[in-house]
Amino acid sequence: WFEVLRCCLCGSRGTHRKCSSLKLDTTDWACTDCINATDGKASLVASPQGSHKRSLLSKRHLSPMPSPLDYKRPCTRVRSETPEKLLQSLLPHCYVASTQVEVHGDQALLAGLDLVRRANFNPMHSLSVRFKDEQHTTIASILCDGDTAKTYFLKLLMQQIQNSVVFEGPSGSKNLALDSQALREDLYFDIGSLLALCLVYGGPPIGFFSHALYQCLFNYPANCPLTINHMTPETHFTREVHRIAAAESLDEVKEVMKGSWEYLELAGCNRPVTSLEERDALVEDLVSFTMITRMQLPLQR
Repeated sequence: WFEVLRCCLCGSRGTHRKCSSLKLDTTDWACTDCINATDGKASLVASPQGSHKRSLLSKRHLSPMPSPLDYKRPCTRVRSETPEKLLQSLLPHCYVASTQVEVHGDQALLAGLDLVRRANFNPMHSLSVRFKDEQHTTIASILCDGDTAKTYFLKLLMQQIQNSVVFEGPSGSKNLALDSQALREDLYFDIGSLLALCLVYGGPPIGFFSHALYQCLFNYPANCPLTINHMTPETHFTREVHRIAAAESLDEVKEVMKGSWEYLELAGCNRPVTSLEERDALVEDLVSFTMITRMQLPLQR
């Protein structure tokens, strides 16, 4: 019972059979960190003192970095229904309990973030919204009506989400932006939760995603490669790719690549180019790196 089994994925941690309630014939065991790193898909036994097995939508630690969001937030279980049936099953009027949201001024996004970060947040409760002005008195206007206040809150929330740091690009065609502080605070997860909340509570439609972002999230249309035209206009990476794509001769391509060697190194694309056809392949790889590879974690969250 007191034989130590090492984690068969990292080998750096161990557990007694008795401490982790393992059977005598169990030979494979994985530590909590490795279970989390594999999204819970490792078919191994985790210690009971670790967290319970989480669904793919549950809150997970990103790294050892300190974060105000280190607690686990409850979520609904993953189900196989169609999106239409899933949304219908979450209709808030089916539930008696109510969740109160207090909005100071027009700070809908801050109020929404406070809501989804609560340890006891339940998306199946009905939503009650109250607006307050700077003097913390309830706004005595048409917003006093419950349904009107909720509708106005969801409209403000959608506007402020698309103008937040996690998105970039022109209005109505937003791509995800890479922001280190947003990653550290897991803001991408929170924004995704708020967008889902807007859908469930009958807010305005999510109409500001670019075609590229929609395709990256849902693979629709399926297996359609992104092009340079999908990149966010007027960003550093977009300008670099445009310079390479616009080069008309092999010598010009090499000259542009020489000036962009840091970007090429970052993308794993600093390779010899001996023809304009190879230049085109390089451009495709750079678009894929910029739009998909480096954005994997934000997209997943």
